[in-house]
Amino acid sequence: MSVTINNKEYKHDNDFLESKKDLIVLTSDGRAIKVDSKLLKETSPVLEAQLSHLHLDHSSDAVKLHIKALQDDTIDFTNMTYKTFKETLEMCLKYVTKHEGLGLLGQINEEKGVIGHFGAEKGFELFCLMPHFNDMLTSCRIIKEVGPEATQDKNDKYGDFWDPLLWTKDTMKELRGDWACAYILAHKSTAHPYGTRDYWDDVSRRFLLMLVV
Repeated sequence: MSVTINNKEYKHDNDFLESKKDLIVLTSDGRAIKVDSKLLKETSPVLEAQLSHLHLDHSSDAVKLHIKALQDDTIDFTNMTYKTFKETLEMCLKYVTKHEGLGLLGQINEEKGVIGHFGAEKGFELFCLMPHFNDMLTSCRIIKEVGPEATQDKNDKYGDFWDPLLWTKDTMKELRGDWACAYILAHKSTAHPYGTRDYWDDVSRRFLLMLVV
């Protein structure tokens, strides 16, 4: 079933008709989802201000995952796409729900972690998101997991972030300044041979130390 609003058709989400929730959210991929307006009002001042618009410019999968994070639900990451996960983290930033974003990261880290689920080629992009949540521990885990793989594989799909010899003035431009400095200095401080697991473990450890001191 579906509903038509402003000449656009929105398909009902699976439990739309049975749901007793009071607010209909229209998503960017043409879905109509029922949510609890009280939950959104209490957790995000930005969402509270937008409730009258009904339309959120996000996919239905990301909206549903964001709501699960707001409710502190247990989340199954098994078949989740990277696109949905990243979009949900960006929603947490946009709607001032960083704490719930940290909860989402905490849950995935209890399992295989972000790299285990989405692959090392997403490492740099995820690493650049972590300063917005001040999530140093996930960043350290990304360094330890992506570094050795990027070094051994020598494939440009990982980007030049993982090889100091390839750095240019643009390499760190997407990364917040203090995290970029800590990452650069961590590479310069280690005495281990480049590319070894000991090297990346030490870079991860020094990166954390430089951020907390």
